[in-house]
Amino acid sequence: MHYALYWAALGPAMRDTPASILIVDDIAENLHVLSTVLGRAGYVCRPVTSGEMALRTMESALPDLLLIDVRMPEMDGFTLCQRIKAGEHTRDVPVVFISAVADASEKVKAFEAGGVDYITKPFHAAEVLARVRTHLALREARARLQQLNSELEERVSARTEELQQANRLLLAEIRERQQTEEALRQSEERYRLLIETAQEGVWQIDAGGHTVFVNARLAEMFGYAPDDMLGRVAWSFAPDGEQAANRRCLLTGAGCDGEYRYQRRDGSLFWARVQTHRLLGEHAESRGVLAMVVDITARKQEEDLRARLAAIVDGSEDAIASLALDGTVTSWNAGAARLYGYEAVEAVGAPIAALVSPSERMDELLQRMQQPRKQVRVSPFETLHRRKNGTMVDVAVSVSPISDSAGRVVGVSAIARDISERRRAEEMQRRSAVLEDENRRVLEESRLKSGFLANMSHEFRTPLTAIAGFAEFLYDGRSGELLDDHRQLVGNILLSARHLMRIVNDVLDLAKIEAGKTNFRPELVSVAQTVAEVRDVLKSLTLEKQLSIHARVASTLGLVEIDPGRLKQVLYNYLSNAIKASPAGGRITVSVTPDGEDMFRVSVHDCGRGIAPEAQRRLFAEFVQLETPQPVGVQGSGLGLALTKRIVEAQGGTVGMRSTLGKGSTFYAVLPQRPLLLSKRGAEHGTGS
Repeated sequence: MHYALYWAALGPAMRDTPASILIVDDIAENLHVLSTVLGRAGYVCRPVTSGEMALRTMESALPDLLLIDVRMPEMDGFTLCQRIKAGEHTRDVPVVFISAVADASEKVKAFEAGGVDYITKPFHAAEVLARVRTHLALREARARLQQLNSELEERVSARTEELQQANRLLLAEIRERQQTEEALRQSEERYRLLIETAQEGVWQIDAGGHTVFVNARLAEMFGYAPDDMLGRVAWSFAPDGEQAANRRCLLTGAGCDGEYRYQRRDGSLFWARVQTHRLLGEHAESRGVLAMVVDITARKQEEDLRARLAAIVDGSEDAIASLALDGTVTSWNAGAARLYGYEAVEAVGAPIAALVSPSERMDELLQRMQQPRKQVRVSPFETLHRRKNGTMVDVAVSVSPISDSAGRVVGVSAIARDISERRRAEEMQRRSAVLEDENRRVLEESRLKSGFLANMSHEFRTPLTAIAGFAEFLYDGRSGELLDDHRQLVGNILLSARHLMRIVNDVLDLAKIEAGKTNFRPELVSVAQTVAEVRDVLKSLTLEKQLSIHARVASTLGLVEIDPGRLKQVLYNYLSNAIKASPAGGRITVSVTPDGEDMFRVSVHDCGRGIAPEAQRRLFAEFVQLETPQPVGVQGSGLGLALTKRIVEAQGGTVGMRSTLGKGSTFYAVLPQRPLLLSKRGAEHGTGS
């Protein structure tokens, strides 16, 4: 191949220069778009507007690839392609057509003209880039193959020349046998020494394929004594299924150079490179072949091992990269592409520190990469790397040296594993342990608080019961008539004592529920009757504020099995709060409806001024009271809603509320129509649910 043509045929990667692309299109806008897209991808673009300009341009410098529009004035794309392919210096440049015509016949004409591809307008930039890369890569591969073939031909030619020279010497000595017996003996001795001392196996086969001669090296390869191989058909030493190919090589008249498998005497197989040379008689008749055989088993095993290792590396979930001693990436597996976001084509050739190391950890990475070079063992370590998208990832890294056959360290192998999930699991485990400790502490504090409240409430009830009893005794005049002023004071004492008693009872109930010691005694109850009873209890308060309580109980709701006392307590708390919140002359609505198949809902709606959203979140907490006008003698403890919530939830229900400023509030409780298994078990064993 002419040297200039050979250099022009080389791909850009083999010349260390950007690929040159000649773009031919009569429309300037198309030229601009294609030049911009390809230029951004790193290609050198030369746009021209006609076929004649393209031909003149190619006379000065051959491009690596042409992009040609089909429809152009004067000379269309097909004609231009045919002229390029007709030129001795231009025929090897790949031509890609770009046209708005998608007709199959147009594509056939393009390929018949010598084109390698056909792109239809409108095109996508990614498609153009992909096809350009593909054809440039194919051209580069062809150039590399031509180079390798040329080198191989030179080596084969040199080796063939050596063998032919030896063959000529051998034939000359054979012809000289007739002249002098002494010359023949000397010639045979020289030939024997040459063959026997050769590092290659020598195999002479007659025209019928039978073994005529083997040297010691060839017999050693096959595991036979030399005499045991004589007379045997040469291809019978090949394994079954491969004998036909071996026969074609050994009997070919033009000579053969190939790699084949053979079977040793012990049944094991080995690989050999076989080069055959035709032996001619005195009258140029074929006398068989002389084959030079080299055992290449070790090389084949190494290639196979490398292929398996490459497959293992590429299939690994871990990121595996090999680096030069200066930190430049020399290989990059699929796991590394998944972990860091860089494809192999982006990573290979780039400094590893610039790819994955945050700026604040650059020195650490470079220091660890140099340790194998200094024969310092690098222990696996954990660090933080940066992905292509800028996000950070926790990785565990192990580094090991790569040595050449002389034991010199020539590079570094690095394996990185994503440990983000492990780090998150460790953090979650740590947080879980903290939460468990906190939960145990809170539960212990709650238990101590509940025990304290239960004990203190019990201590308060005894004196309060006495105070309330004596005050009622005096108020009823059982110890004698009191003056009106005195009677009023005693009445205030009685009201205050009863109010304190209710607070103490609420605190005691709350403590029992939290301590799990509340007893629920379910029985069949009419909800309508229970609502009426609670309404009657609060009648005096409603009359005082001229309020009306309207109850609506769904007819589809029959008897429910529930603790009647606890149900009354819930209704009492909701209704007493509604009375406090409603203005004089207002209306309070109680509604009871089924809620699904197994539950029922009790709702109490007042006509008060409503509750602000920020206050609603605190309503069911202990000792929370809203600032609402209350009549004398109707004070609140701040425990009613909290106690209601505990009572309802202890029976497997839920509570809630809705409120709109200026339109009042609705408080509800959803309770089971029949005791849940947990509640039944609590009732049977005398413990809270």
